[in-house]
This record gives sequence, C-alpha cells and structure tokens, in this order.
Amino acid sequence: MTAPTLNAGYQAGNSSSNEGTTTVTVPTTLAAGDLWFIAMASDPTSQTFTFPAGFSKEWSDFTFITGTLVESGVVAKKVSSGSDGNASVTVGTSERQAWVSFGVHGGNATLHARGTDQEGNSGTITFPAVTTTVDDCLLVRILFT
Repeated sequence: MTAPTLNAGYQAGNSSSNEGTTTVTVPTTLAAGDLWFIAMASDPTSQTFTFPAGFSKEWSDFTFITGTLVESGVVAKKVSSGSDGNASVTVGTSERQAWVSFGVHGGNATLHARGTDQEGNSGTITFPAVTTTVDDCLLVRILFT
C-alpha cells in the first residue's frame, strides 16, 4: 500500500466573536475518494460539537488548560463527489472557535497510532513520540494556540 498524502489547499479560520454555528471552509483540492478532516478547538470546557451528517469522530474530545479551559475535537468523512460544500458546525455553548480543514488522498479514516494529549502555556511546544502500528502511515500534528 502507498502511504497517504496530505492534499494542498487546506483551510483554517477562527471566530471573531461568540457564535453558536461555525462555518468551516472545505479544502480547495478535495477529490472523490479523499478524506476530509476537520479539527476544531473552542474556549469553554465541556463544549459540544455537532458536525454535519457523514462526519465521524476520529479523535476523542480533549479538554485542556492553558490559562483557560479549552475543548477540541477531530472528525473525518470520505468525499463521494469532490464537490462538497462548506460545513456548518453547531456548538453547545455560544463561543469562539478555531479550526483547520484539510484533505488526505489515498488513506482511510482509521487512526493507527496516537500521541499523548498535551497542554502547556509556554512559548515552546514538544510533540510526543508516536509509534505506528502499520506500514505507510501519514503523521499529522495539529497545534491550536
């Protein structure tokens, strides 16, 4: 099997004020059969994210503290036509969100390895070591600041 590749054309954004629904922009280079991932973080602890139909949770929600409580989540879906529109994500508490939206070609939505959830409040980030469990994995690290 060939290792999956990260597509060009990722999108990222954040809310400028509190909102109950956040629009996540679709990556510009998704093709039929690609995976569309969305990672999102929000200010309040115990925030809930409701993603559109077709997305499945790929990473357990993680609450962490960096001076403020923050909640994060990661979801994915396989693109059927390559012409998906933007995603409207509803949150349980009106608040500001930050997100990144990216595509992966040639992969599946199964996570074969996971690093350790980490938090911090310094100017330096250290990502944990990751040991994969199968060949030809794509490692993606996401940092919300």
